[in-house]
Amino acid sequence: MAKVAPTSLFDLPTEIIWQIEAHLTTRDRTVCLRVCRAWYDHLIDEVWDTLTFPGRNMTQSEMAAAARAFYRNLHRIRVLKVHHDTLVDFYDHMVNDKTNCNDGEDNGTRRGHQDKDGDSDANNNDKTQKDHVSAAERSSQDPSPLISERQILRLEDLYVQFNYHPSRSEVHGLRPLLNLLERSPQTMKRFEVMINETWCPWSLHDESCLLVALPPSLEHLTLDYRMNHRLHRLHEGNGKIKKQKAAKFQKFISELSLPPLTARTTTGTTSTTTITTTPLCVLDKLKALSLRNLKSDSINLLFMGLLFLSRTPVLEELLFESKLSIYPDADMSAQLARLISKGSGGQKGWRTLGFQCQHVWYDMLDSQIVNAILEQSATLENLRISAPSSFSSSAIQQLLCSAPNLKRLDILPSKLHTDYELEPYMLLAKDITEVKSREWVCLGLESFKCMIGGIPRLDLESRTNGWSLRGIEYHDPDRYTAHKSRFIQRKVLGQLGRLTNLRQITLGLEMDVDLGRCYDSCCYESGGSLSDEEYCVEMEADPDPGQQYACLTLTLEDGLDLLKDLKSLRRIRFEKMSHCMTDKEREWMKSNWPEYGKEYIDAFWTERGHSLQLQEAQRLSSEKEDLLKYDWW
Repeated sequence: MAKVAPTSLFDLPTEIIWQIEAHLTTRDRTVCLRVCRAWYDHLIDEVWDTLTFPGRNMTQSEMAAAARAFYRNLHRIRVLKVHHDTLVDFYDHMVNDKTNCNDGEDNGTRRGHQDKDGDSDANNNDKTQKDHVSAAERSSQDPSPLISERQILRLEDLYVQFNYHPSRSEVHGLRPLLNLLERSPQTMKRFEVMINETWCPWSLHDESCLLVALPPSLEHLTLDYRMNHRLHRLHEGNGKIKKQKAAKFQKFISELSLPPLTARTTTGTTSTTTITTTPLCVLDKLKALSLRNLKSDSINLLFMGLLFLSRTPVLEELLFESKLSIYPDADMSAQLARLISKGSGGQKGWRTLGFQCQHVWYDMLDSQIVNAILEQSATLENLRISAPSSFSSSAIQQLLCSAPNLKRLDILPSKLHTDYELEPYMLLAKDITEVKSREWVCLGLESFKCMIGGIPRLDLESRTNGWSLRGIEYHDPDRYTAHKSRFIQRKVLGQLGRLTNLRQITLGLEMDVDLGRCYDSCCYESGGSLSDEEYCVEMEADPDPGQQYACLTLTLEDGLDLLKDLKSLRRIRFEKMSHCMTDKEREWMKSNWPEYGKEYIDAFWTERGHSLQLQEAQRLSSEKEDLLKYDWW
């Protein structure tokens, strides 16, 4: 058998190389760096492209090696996720190394001068004491000793978590992070910072320094105020104390403005001096601002309003998200409504508004916030409400009739508990079919996610658990007829049929159920408490809590044929709905909707970091697989 000559990886066609690299993990690529110089030059940029550093769980030797490698390859990093305490440790090691090198050079030079000049010992001692500077003092005097001004970074996404002990801010403070921001003025697009007030010694000075250092190329900014007790303390007290604290806070913010610039203009033989004020941290490319885990603190919102709305000329997206237990607060609602009503930095109105809250114990959006949202209908293109709110059916109808640029409407609850809680998230048929109702003007709508209820359904006699529906509104034959039900459904579907750009329709969606809330509901309806056995029987008797009954039947006779012009529709979801679809309707969909069944990835909110449903589902699935590996019993 003839001996085959070895073939280098890079002698293969490019498409073959791509297929091989697709199966290499980050660890595999790291090992491949040591094969040869050609492999190193080809894979080094991919290895350092996306980097995630854990917390402080490395030894001193590992930390020193990681620090040197980090600053040596900093120009290759595009996405960086790191704890700020790790940056501080890296900074410590590099400053100490540089100080030791400088001290060695100084000592050698000093000994040479002593031998050559023969200075007295007293003079040498004075000079030694004068020149001796500790590492901490040198790092505080030298603002950027580690990253050269000639070093160009390509850092685009930066995720930093502040979770260090208060003593760690005494030496370096924010300097390690500010170095990264100052050296990425043209490349950084996304910056996300999570402030954990439990350990982080966050102060107003730190916050102002960070906001001043934001690079002008920034497009997406996320501020996560998790466990931020400082802002909560600022909000405590009676009305007079709150006003005093707010006044001091406002005065502090006003002092953050940069000094005015003097511009001299010359006209002919005369020259005039024009005084122009440069605002603090003008971000002329910032488009999206995401605020997470805001507590009941109006000063926090006031701070954001003063610092961003007047200094971001192209800001068009405002997103709110909370994973904490927060409670209703009149001041917070008023400030949030004021923030929305004021509009974006360019005073053109918001294009994207998003609200997400995982807790359901109060209305995150009260009436004044809802009114502020409706004021932005002229420019609004994307609206997502996945939180308890007072966004009623009439408000949804008003939005559809006054938002000509609307492209995405996502109003679905984060959890379904009992039937009577669904109405605030529903578009009721009566608001569409009444005589005074107008036609929808959002003809460019691409994604419609909203439950439509209030449909008389005389064909349903009982729930999925066997309980009767007779006598309940929309199921009473004395009030409605089959002809009336069909008229209402065709009226509703006629409005949907006019939206010919629709790609996705979601009328019902299966979601998690808060069993504790169902338990409270059962206790309330039964007039007393339930034993454990009765509770289990009650839960087993109703396997589908949150099921929709007064909903569309989605049959051809009841108006499905009015959707024949939706040629771009790819997906329609109707889980948790008591529909009457058969194979006849499904065949009609395939024949009339040429795009139906094709893949549709609704990643608009996920890309903006607001909705993490996809990542959350993957995390839960992974945790479930891990749990199945253990024998817990």
